[in-house]
Amino acid sequence: MPRAELHIHLNRIGENYRAIQARVGSNVAAAAMVKADGYGLGSVEVVRTLRAVGCRMFFVARLDEALALADVAADCSILVLDGPDETDVDQYVPNGVFPVLNSCAQLELWRREAGVVGQALPAVLHVDTGMSRLGFSAQEFETVAREPEKYLDGLEVQLVMSHLASADEAASGQSADQLERFQAVRSALPIGSASLANSAGIFLGGDFHFDLVRPGYALYGGNPQPERLSDNPMAAVVELSAPVLQVFEAEAGSTVGYGASHRLDRRSALATVGVGYGDGFLRSGSGRGSVFVDGHSAPILGRVSMDLTTIDITDIPSGLVKPGTMVQLIGSGRSIDEVAADAGTIGYEILTNLGRRYSRSYSGRPLAVGDVYEHVGGKPYFVALVDRFYEGVLSDDLLSAMYPEDLTEARRNTADFLAQYWGGPDEYNQRRGHPRLRMRHAPFHINQAARDAWVHHMTVAVERTDGASDEARAMLLQYFSTAADHMINQPG
Repeated sequence: MPRAELHIHLNRIGENYRAIQARVGSNVAAAAMVKADGYGLGSVEVVRTLRAVGCRMFFVARLDEALALADVAADCSILVLDGPDETDVDQYVPNGVFPVLNSCAQLELWRREAGVVGQALPAVLHVDTGMSRLGFSAQEFETVAREPEKYLDGLEVQLVMSHLASADEAASGQSADQLERFQAVRSALPIGSASLANSAGIFLGGDFHFDLVRPGYALYGGNPQPERLSDNPMAAVVELSAPVLQVFEAEAGSTVGYGASHRLDRRSALATVGVGYGDGFLRSGSGRGSVFVDGHSAPILGRVSMDLTTIDITDIPSGLVKPGTMVQLIGSGRSIDEVAADAGTIGYEILTNLGRRYSRSYSGRPLAVGDVYEHVGGKPYFVALVDRFYEGVLSDDLLSAMYPEDLTEARRNTADFLAQYWGGPDEYNQRRGHPRLRMRHAPFHINQAARDAWVHHMTVAVERTDGASDEARAMLLQYFSTAADHMINQPG
């Protein structure tokens, strides 16, 4: 019997990121919230996908979440929302991750760490403007802003942020109040970049965007405007299905599930589905909502138990449902927001409760440099090919198409981009210098003529490389073409 299956469309996460970046425009960077294991979908897979479409800043809640991503996002900034404490402050710099500073106590810890490592460290200040959860209080921030040379010595403030409490409630006036308070924060301490908007905040308009937006839920297909449930601008990312274990008839008057919480008012055809709250399918959804079988709705009856859920298939064509038939719990028939509404909760909880008992599968993975290494004979082969590629890419005809006024700047920017995109963490870190937050992809953009020249040079390089199979050549061309398309499509 098949297991319940969770399928994740990684390419749609990338599409959602691009849609958000397009909405905020090229002058605003978009980070990504990947805490709670990428909202339950697998943070490593999510970060690889988002990095491939240009995201260079990721937020997590805990330090261990950041450390799990340090290798896969070596050329990115990973920020820990909880901030440092005495027991872990020394683990940030060696692992290339950064804390968000939420109080004067954390600020002092980070200043002390800058003295230990002997260099200025980037600082991200989180100021509370109405959430009353994490962040500098108004009094603490006022103290810091009054004497920045004292409290920020040894640090480079690169980002000041706050968090909206009611952005998903259109009728609430709190977002406007928080915006006014945050603008006052920026006036008092006008250094570094600024960030206020979460997923819902992005859709409140440009006044909330500042320099950086921090989408989370929207990236994973959640509706950032929940009051417009039927009008979700984001692509659905998750599909959840589970097998029917048993089909049977029950007489009118029979009860269903624990506590006899449902009594049948007619003779009914029922099916028992192999999913329950032990899998993260919430018990609070008992007797509410539906699942779908081949486009047909089947209501959930009785209580959801640990491993099993009962559905009513009386109105579904006879013979369509049998043991082994997969029914859809989340997908085209029922969004995560609709499932959440049935369960009396929010889609965030639905996503982050998706359990580990599901058989997980992914589609739309971006082609990563590690995949290329594996298929073309290892890293030395790949580096040799890239060396050959550099000879073509750095030719004056291509560079002139990219930067007609300054070939010297063109060579420097091109080499830096290639080192980041293809060189791998070792090569890139040699160029990196002192730690600095990276909010966006390297500023690198090409026009169509440059893209065509780029593709020509890479094709020649691949064709002239000895010892590669046809499969390897095809993979290399796909990898390089994706990079070229990324550069021509990304915001400037």
